[in-house]
Order: sequence, then C-alpha cells, then structure tokens
Amino acid sequence: MRVSALVSNIQSRFVNNNASSPGNGYTVYTVRAEWLDPRTGSRYRFKQDKNSRPVVREGEYVTVQINPQNYNDYHMEL
Repeated sequence: MRVSALVSNIQSRFVNNNASSPGNGYTVYTVRAEWLDPRTGSRYRFKQDKNSRPVVREGEYVTVQINPQNYNDYHMEL
C-alpha cells in the first residue's frame, strides 16, 4: 500500500568511522514523516536514515510503501 506522509522533521548527524582520521566521516540524514489513516483516524509515524541529503523538505510529502499486514514494515521513497 502506498500513502503520502507529511515530512515533520529532518535531522543530520556526522558519523566518523575512524576517530584517528577525522576527515573520514559522512553525514546521515534522519527523515521523520507522519500519516493519518482517514479510515481509522490513527496516526502513524515513519523514520528512515539516508546517507545523502534528501530531496524532500519539512512540510512536504513523501511516498511511503507500507505492508498492509504490518504497518511497522515500511519504506520511505526518499
């Protein structure tokens, strides 16, 4: 099932795999989005990490693929 979820927050953090060489890290972006199921009124929250800057911004919509049998099984199309 595909839904359009509202991007509520994007955070970035720097990850350094080698503390002895500070220039060898990368930035991870965590995108959070919410979707309100119109049939049940239930709100669902999604979170996904991305290793490159996402093209969506806070306040925009992103497509989320959800397993209808398990809403914890999802993938955001970033």
